[in-house]
Amino acid sequence: MAIRTILTNLGNSSECNSFISLKSYNQDTDGVIDIQKILNENGKNSNYFISGPPIMIKSFKKTLITNGIPSQNVLIVNWE
Repeated sequence: MAIRTILTNLGNSSECNSFISLKSYNQDTDGVIDIQKILNENGKNSNYFISGPPIMIKSFKKTLITNGIPSQNVLIVNWE
């Protein structure tokens, strides 16, 4: 299921939690993505969804886990 579909369904859900916040970052529009900055802005209680080239995913996931994010809070989509 595409992330866009998931988000659309989430937004239409009667069970939607009003505390849910979604922030997205895209290199094409935001420039080089700084995972440490994103972590600092969103904290350790957030879930992180990573999609991109395998080397980026590996690096971002390692940074998040090293900084105390539980592995179950790091969701990934591999391109390959």
